[in-house]
Amino acid sequence: METVEETIHFLETLKKSVVLEVLVAALLADRKRLAAAPVRFAGFWVSLSDRLTERAERDLRSVRMELRRLGVEILETVQSEEAREVRCRWKGTIRKEKWLNEWLKAECVKQLEAYAGFDRA
Repeated sequence: METVEETIHFLETLKKSVVLEVLVAALLADRKRLAAAPVRFAGFWVSLSDRLTERAERDLRSVRMELRRLGVEILETVQSEEAREVRCRWKGTIRKEKWLNEWLKAECVKQLEAYAGFDRA
């Protein structure tokens, strides 16, 4: 049986994985729009977007390695208009975890701000 600390670590690591997955997908989609947008500094914004995406992808790989180390197997990820739900196996148990899209968006912004080196205060 898992300890409270193990469960918290599992949930925090899974949450990080979901936030980074959403962030990478959003950055890639926004990059396409930026590249086609009639803005004066398009090259700069595209380059910045590329660097942010690379960093998020690197962090996501690291988090996924940690999930594997913990023995987590992601079985299914379902995105709806309201939420993202992940079904996974951990320590012999199938678990479902769900995060609301608005919360995910806020977490993605926090992550981008952390990458940029500033906070919301």
